[in-house]
Amino acid sequence: MAKQGRPKKTQTEEVLEDLNNEEVLEDLTNEEVVEEVVVEVVEEVVELPPHVGVEPDKVELQKPLGKTKGEVFNCNALRLREGANIRTSILTILPVGTKVEINLDNSTESFYEVTHNELIGFCLKQFISLG
Repeated sequence: MAKQGRPKKTQTEEVLEDLNNEEVLEDLTNEEVVEEVVVEVVEEVVELPPHVGVEPDKVELQKPLGKTKGEVFNCNALRLREGANIRTSILTILPVGTKVEINLDNSTESFYEVTHNELIGFCLKQFISLG
């Protein structure tokens, strides 16, 4: 039966063992201790095999959706609001049949960003037909 030896110590383990030695601690300041440990740890960085990819994940940028035309429908009148929330201030009221320009890039799940007579605001999507 083969005799098993102790595993070889890494450089970091050797430095830490030396640091536990009182004689070494008396000779070094805290900054020197930290610097020496950091240097030893940095030297132990292992190169990855060439088949291991370390490139960052690719982030797919969304294509701009652009602008389109729309028309107010299915309501008595539609409020053009300052923000994409029913609690924001009303800029104006759009009657049924009003043609508007819609910026799809700044629209939310429930609101379109709408331009009408140089006013830019938000209207509920459910009351605007696209096209």
